[in-house]
Amino acid sequence: MSNLYLHEVNATPNCVSVLWGGLFRVFFIKKLRPLLAYVYRLSWPSLIATTIFLFTLTWVGLLILEPSDSPIIRADTFWWFFFVTGTTVGYGDFAPMSQGGRVITVIFNMAGGIGLLGAFIGKLAGDFSTLIRRRHLGKGSYLYMTGHIVIFGWRKERTRKIIESILADEAENRQIVLCSSTVTENPMPEKVSFVSGSQLATDDVLQRSNVTEASCVIIDGGNDDQTLAIGIGVNALLNGHTHVVAYFQVEEYAKLLRNVNSKIETIVDMSGDLLVRAMQDPGSSQLHEELLSALVGSATQFSVQVPDNIPTMSYLDILIGLKRHHNATLLAVAPSQDPTRLCLNASNDINSGDSLFIVAKRRLSQIDIDWSKFGT
Repeated sequence: MSNLYLHEVNATPNCVSVLWGGLFRVFFIKKLRPLLAYVYRLSWPSLIATTIFLFTLTWVGLLILEPSDSPIIRADTFWWFFFVTGTTVGYGDFAPMSQGGRVITVIFNMAGGIGLLGAFIGKLAGDFSTLIRRRHLGKGSYLYMTGHIVIFGWRKERTRKIIESILADEAENRQIVLCSSTVTENPMPEKVSFVSGSQLATDDVLQRSNVTEASCVIIDGGNDDQTLAIGIGVNALLNGHTHVVAYFQVEEYAKLLRNVNSKIETIVDMSGDLLVRAMQDPGSSQLHEELLSALVGSATQFSVQVPDNIPTMSYLDILIGLKRHHNATLLAVAPSQDPTRLCLNASNDINSGDSLFIVAKRRLSQIDIDWSKFGT
């Protein structure tokens, strides 16, 4: 009987602790949580102003209540004491000497510091999360990018294959910005940045994708009207070094864009021509797929420009040199004076600035090719 009595007596403090703990939690939920929620919603200027106010209030309180020889009231010491205590680190190297100073520290510095620390962490996490979310929804801006690739239009698997082909090219390690008016979230967040807009030809979308500093622009709109409008908008922002490629279903639209800027490369749907070629020459479709896709086969068509410091060489010198030293095949040459004309004549000379179209297992840059061995 006595043991049972003692057990009940010993259990009483635990019951009291549970009761006080429950009351504290209720008070915290009802009183402090709304206050902390308000603090977390403060703007950065308001949060900094609140920190300065709390810093000043605590210092003035300690100046009044602490003895004159207390080290924590000195300016060179108080800032350290304020932040170490407020962040709950508490090294213990400095402490209030008076009872009033301890009360000020507990009320303003410790409680207020913990709240402000949580507010700063919550604010940083919230702003970072908002930034990530805005970029995922296509609301971000990419003015900091240079030399990137901008793709206008999301055509599902078609655009996905375009992006995969660009990324599969081991020599092309550039960032890609996808602009779309048909999807509201980034469809390929691991591989591309994203800009969303109701109309892709608007200044807002063109500027946020930073077309001016892009190295390449691919325009593949939902229809030819949209592609033409985007092409005209992009042309207004070009600075001379951006290569623009636009896809059309109808040749008339392509001509309109070329009339705006003859340097814009237009591609017109050739599915009918490819069908006829495959019918007349069996196996042609497989050849075209290997030449144009970086994902299929071991031989792909690339282009490389002859460097400025290379002397004039014959077509045959380039043809033999590429095959002998790089196992690459020369298909055609586009003269720098007229890039739209392809030369296939073996008697033609090749000069610096001309573009060589070759078939190789990998992309060959100007540096990769040993030009000094050609013609020897």
